[in-house]
Amino acid sequence: MPSAPGAEHPRHHSPHRAGLAQSALTAMVVGSFAVAGLDPYADLTTSMLGLGTLGIVVLQAVAAAAVLGLRLRHRLPKAHLWREIVAPVLGLAGLVASAWLVTGNFAMLTGSPDPLIA
Repeated sequence: MPSAPGAEHPRHHSPHRAGLAQSALTAMVVGSFAVAGLDPYADLTTSMLGLGTLGIVVLQAVAAAAVLGLRLRHRLPKAHLWREIVAPVLGLAGLVASAWLVTGNFAMLTGSPDPLIA
């Protein structure tokens, strides 16, 4: 990441540039929802919570795949079968299935039948 957004304010010692960038991004997202005719409270909140949920599931799946990749990359002499192979494979399979279900049922997850949300 560039260091400019994390620069400290000379008086308050806060990352003021990052705060301004976050405020501008928030205004753009809320503004785009308002221009699209969507309710910023009902539609924006639920869609962002749904995307956050999907993001967490995908990141957990990547972590499970990383455990398997690490095991295959570093062929250690003693492998703990359950901890290093079986559990990560089961976790990865369950998380991929969960991500597929979240994506396929996004409208139900968010509670919004609007096609722009789902």
